[in-house]
Amino acid sequence: MEGGVEGIINVVSYGYNEASSVKLPAIGVSTKIPESFLKQQRELEIAMLDEWKGLLGDGESARWLVTVATKADLWWKQQEKVMNYYAGGRYQQALGEAQLLKPVVLEYCSVFKKFYGQVPMSGDFQDSDRIRVKAQMIRTLLAAIGKEHNG
Repeated sequence: MEGGVEGIINVVSYGYNEASSVKLPAIGVSTKIPESFLKQQRELEIAMLDEWKGLLGDGESARWLVTVATKADLWWKQQEKVMNYYAGGRYQQALGEAQLLKPVVLEYCSVFKKFYGQVPMSGDFQDSDRIRVKAQMIRTLLAAIGKEHNG
């Protein structure tokens, strides 16, 4: 970090984080994902911002920040809500001074996979969506690294 970095790709998943130790609380006995679990996981995402957000707000340490909301195949039916959460809601506010980097928020999903191999994904997220979000990410990253530094 002393020499600065070009940018940050911040990967989040709106609470759909898989870990070997939390399968039962994550999907319960009915294979329905409890909203309480997702909220807890989103709070963990916010807490993890403290590891790096304070290092970025000076405009010298990094030039850009892209937040990538993965697992879109699972939360696609709530796309607007999810994108608003990261782009202007509680998560965005938790970025603190890193907001000065004017973060871009992208949805993403490269693979269709049931949550913990059991909970189905959104039937609304299609192969064409997967191709579109991949292209959008590539365009955004190329634009970010192509920008001239104004420092």
